[in-house]
Amino acid sequence: MLQDISQQQNEVYQMSSELSTWYERYNQLSYKNIEMETQLLEKTEEIKNLNAEADYWNKQYNDLVYKNEEMEDSAFLEEAAAADEGHAVEEKDVTSDDES
Repeated sequence: MLQDISQQQNEVYQMSSELSTWYERYNQLSYKNIEMETQLLEKTEEIKNLNAEADYWNKQYNDLVYKNEEMEDSAFLEEAAAADEGHAVEEKDVTSDDES
């Protein structure tokens, strides 16, 4: 009988030791999980900020491209108008030569 009790006590002690080991491991993993979740939140915030900055610079780029296209169109129209004026002046000179 004493031997049975002693055996049971040993089993309880072993189970208790195992349970303590598993509980310690659980706590370690829980702590690691919290660390990783915190890092994930930080990285998510960093990504949001980088995306916002990328959107800003993309808009700046698009605005410059649009402004450049407007300037090119304006220069083209000015050149065309100047060419038309020059052509009209040449025609006028030609007609005035014919009249003399």
